Amino acid sequence: MSVVRSQTQTPSIFDVQEKIKILLGQGSINKAFHQALIANDLTLVEFVIDKADYKTVFNPCPLEQTVLLSLIQQITADMSSYNDVKHKYLSEAVMNLNLKDIITKEHAPSVMRELHQNCQTYIAANPNSHLCAGLRMLLMAIQGLGFKIA
Repeated sequence: MSVVRSQTQTPSIFDVQEKIKILLGQGSINKAFHQALIANDLTLVEFVIDKADYKTVFNPCPLEQTVLLSLIQQITADMSSYNDVKHKYLSEAVMNLNLKDIITKEHAPSVMRELHQNCQTYIAANPNSHLCAGLRMLLMAIQGLGFKIA
């Protein structure tokens, strides 16, 4: 008698990248970003922001508040490979937060504190980076939105 076992396999990064490409091709931007973000793998987040049409993502922004918050959190978690594309996405994501949304009200303060801390760390470690001026502007925007950063 043979026994059939259900083997749940974790999809490979390549499989997830293919799914993301299909979702983007279908115009399912929120689903594509969600797919990358739930994998909790920065390379997939970098992949989706590289493959997505930036203007389509933010004009108008179809991303749910939870997706925006997760995007901000994951981009800033490791800023060692911080670049222009990440900066554009990060700035737009912050500006597209709906401060009246219940989820955003609850989670944005801690995400913004983390963003603030990681931006400060990046600026201190890379004072000659051309991104520092933009990060300082982003920090001012966070404070302008009313987030108390201690």
